[in-house]
Amino acid sequence: MLNKFSGLYGISGVSHDVREIIDRMEKGDENCKLAIDMYVYRMVKYIGYQRNGKSVVINRK
Repeated sequence: MLNKFSGLYGISGVSHDVREIIDRMEKGDENCKLAIDMYVYRMVKYIGYQRNGKSVVINRK
């Protein structure tokens, strides 16, 4: 159960499909916006770590 209802689906409450979450976010769904914000934050952090071999500071607006 935890594997099926966690991650993007658990945060957005909609789907695990990023395309669907983005569509709902553009229509004003706050949970979907949070899910995408968290997804992007983690991706940038991971890419920065892979390039530098250390943690990076991410400026959030």
